Amino acid sequence: MGAAVVRRDPGYGFATLTGLCIIYPGASQIIAARLIEFDIGIVTFIAPASFFIYPFVAQAIDMINEVYGRSMTRVAIAMIPLVRLVQALPGEGGSGRQSPGIGVT
Repeated sequence: MGAAVVRRDPGYGFATLTGLCIIYPGASQIIAARLIEFDIGIVTFIAPASFFIYPFVAQAIDMINEVYGRSMTRVAIAMIPLVRLVQALPGEGGSGRQSPGIGVT
């Protein structure tokens, strides 16, 4: 998805790739509890499902580096923890405040 946006419109490519770098760790936290078992005949490996998300982050960072250069890559890497921190803040924009469910008064 990111490569198609970069090819079509490089102006939106940086925002798209940085967004993917922000979404992937969040997705890995959601699926971290699921375990995947690999039986290769000799040995059975058990790994968390989130293990498979991180290569996508590395690919997106590499694409930013190739297309936009090292300085923009540093900007993208610095934005990831900042956005995650803002998401964790209590209030309207962050996830720290619990909203009531449907039908709860």
